[in-house]
Amino acid sequence: MDDSQLIAACKKQSRNAQKALYELYAPKMMAVCLRYCQNGETARDLLHDGFLQVFTQIGSYSGKGSFEG
Repeated sequence: MDDSQLIAACKKQSRNAQKALYELYAPKMMAVCLRYCQNGETARDLLHDGFLQVFTQIGSYSGKGSFEG
């Protein structure tokens, strides 16, 4: 499944697609979180909060621009 298919499935609230998207982007996002707070536990909290935001707002993503960004 490519990114656009994963995003479309996430918009339909597919738990498997959400898990796949999380596993795909979590390592990069964790690195960003660690850069900002430099505390592993806090970084994990920020990571999870960020993904909650992604999954609640994914319906507004139009496909224009980089999803990763």
